[in-house]
Amino acid sequence: MLQHALDMADNTTRIMLANELRGHVREAVACSHANHVLQKCITALPPAAVQWIVDEIYSWGQEFVVQLAEHRFGCRIFQRLLEHCSSQQLNSLVSALVNNMARIAASEFGHYVMLHLLEFGTSDQRACIAAMIVDNASWVGSNFYASAVVAQCLAHSEKVQKLMVATALLSHPMQLQIMAGQKFGHLAIISMLQMPEVSSGVRVVLMGVRNHVKGSQYWKLVVKHFQ
Repeated sequence: MLQHALDMADNTTRIMLANELRGHVREAVACSHANHVLQKCITALPPAAVQWIVDEIYSWGQEFVVQLAEHRFGCRIFQRLLEHCSSQQLNSLVSALVNNMARIAASEFGHYVMLHLLEFGTSDQRACIAAMIVDNASWVGSNFYASAVVAQCLAHSEKVQKLMVATALLSHPMQLQIMAGQKFGHLAIISMLQMPEVSSGVRVVLMGVRNHVKGSQYWKLVVKHFQ
């Protein structure tokens, strides 16, 4: 009923309804029902009218911000904020995530926040994620959740950052072999095969791929890009 009311009401009434959640954001994001109402507030109201949500989240401290990003429902709030609010509005929240990007990227729900940050964030924020991948190239590509972030980074970052990430991954051949057989990792491999600077190196690494990976449905998709 509340979601429908927020859709149908005029802007003044929407703001009045949303303000009823002031002081209750922490409870709302943890609730399987209330989180949907909070999401609707973010999508239905002008960005300036939901600044209190950003401020209230940040007021609980940086560790809470990180935990919220990793939460089953909290990650949805981050996604809606990234879709509808300006980078200036979210600067405090994103800054709280920067030092924990590797942890969040490897999280079951947190990696969705990193994917959204790559798609809706600023070039500086994408550069931070690229730098995180480079610093953790020894494992990040083969992690099931983090590999999705790697693939998204290679799809949405600037060329210099893509090359930086691809070069770092190429220095860990076993990681590439594992990625070639993964649901998300193989997408990163395909992106690398399309980069002239590293494609030949990737091909050499994958020629020695293990037999059990060769049987993977994702490996078969990678092979199509060898031509």
